[in-house]
Amino acid sequence: WRQSQRTGERVPFPAEVEEGGCCMPCCARWCQRVRLVAGQRMGIMGGIDSSSSRQRLLTLGSDLVDDQRRKLTLHLGPLELSFDKGVRLQPKLNVGLEGPAFYCVAGLRDTRGGALVVEALALALLSVQSEGDSIASFLANVETTDKLPFFDVLIVTLPRVLGIVLEATGVDVEAASYRVDGRIFFYLGVGFTAGVYLGCWPDTDDYYSVGVEGTIASGIGVGFTIRVGLHRHGRAVRVTCFAGSAGFDVVCRLKAPKRHFDSELMCASEYDGAAADRLTR
Repeated sequence: WRQSQRTGERVPFPAEVEEGGCCMPCCARWCQRVRLVAGQRMGIMGGIDSSSSRQRLLTLGSDLVDDQRRKLTLHLGPLELSFDKGVRLQPKLNVGLEGPAFYCVAGLRDTRGGALVVEALALALLSVQSEGDSIASFLANVETTDKLPFFDVLIVTLPRVLGIVLEATGVDVEAASYRVDGRIFFYLGVGFTAGVYLGCWPDTDDYYSVGVEGTIASGIGVGFTIRVGLHRHGRAVRVTCFAGSAGFDVVCRLKAPKRHFDSELMCASEYDGAAADRLTR
């Protein structure tokens, strides 16, 4: 019951208002709709069972675990075992296990591409993906998004890295690139790595790579690694750099193809003139 403001008499509420628990029919319908939507989303109101919400969470967690498990790789001498690629025989001799967030491997790394690298590392890794139209913008996009440890080291060493890339490939990647994408890495752990990249033939990603690698890690890493590779078609440059406990691995896609005989990498690579002519027509 309510009191009428016009006549002062007591009049009954309409049935739909009593069900809605409000003083106006439109508000009653609105309240009922809010309860229904909230119950559907929360799974705990309006008599809705919350078991479906728990099931969705369990399914999501299971998918994440399966995704991480598929990225695990086991190294046993010349054999590499992984969930997605199975068993493969490679020119290496090491043992260990690696995944998206850790790297525990010791021995001689894969020698394809003219790489001679010895390592004994146990690291916890953090990687962040980024992109830009140059290496500087690639790093700047990460800097503006998240505050990451040891990031300033990469900014300080960038001019030196660009000079090495220009000397090795003859390419000014800051001006010649239209897209740069890759990942930035941060790590903590113990161990060492030492080696050279000779660029005698293409590696597994078809890059002629030259460079040096040397790091000693005891908690925070100390050392410097630089590897520069020109794709065999001359359409991209890959740059890998680690300084201390931070580093990046990027692919710089070039606006125009770069001929191998115009770069220092030609002295260590094999040049197919007919193939290059077809690409530059």
